[in-house]
Amino acid sequence: MVKLYDSAFATCPRKARLAFEEKGAPYTRETLNPLVWTRDPSHPLRKVSPDGLLPLVEIDGKFLRESTVICEYVDEAFDGPALMPVLTIALFWLALTFSAHAAGALIPAVLIVLMTMQLAGRVRCGLDHRPPDQPPPPGGGPEAR
Repeated sequence: MVKLYDSAFATCPRKARLAFEEKGAPYTRETLNPLVWTRDPSHPLRKVSPDGLLPLVEIDGKFLRESTVICEYVDEAFDGPALMPVLTIALFWLALTFSAHAAGALIPAVLIVLMTMQLAGRVRCGLDHRPPDQPPPPGGGPEAR
């Protein structure tokens, strides 16, 4: 049996709940008050969702987090009308990039790559626009500060 842990007031749990309803998939629902369960460090769901985010779906003792992942699971695991269009590889990458950007993951990921490349000496970031082989001017440059 599939169990959905959600909140009555949040939008992401509502998205997961609608996926189950649209698909006609069997599930049970437990509505949690985030102001109560997230403040209780001994609550069993804190091990699964330490940040207290909902929705969570429990399937045979295993958990899924993130509403988009849950919607994709429901779409694939249950019969019924398709919830999402079939994606070609180009549309998949576009959707993945958009999802990462919308989730705020793209900008930190790009910054991490740039910082790693800068540490490896492959790219120069910041205010120093000299070519990599040109020495800094006498008396400093950005790295002298």
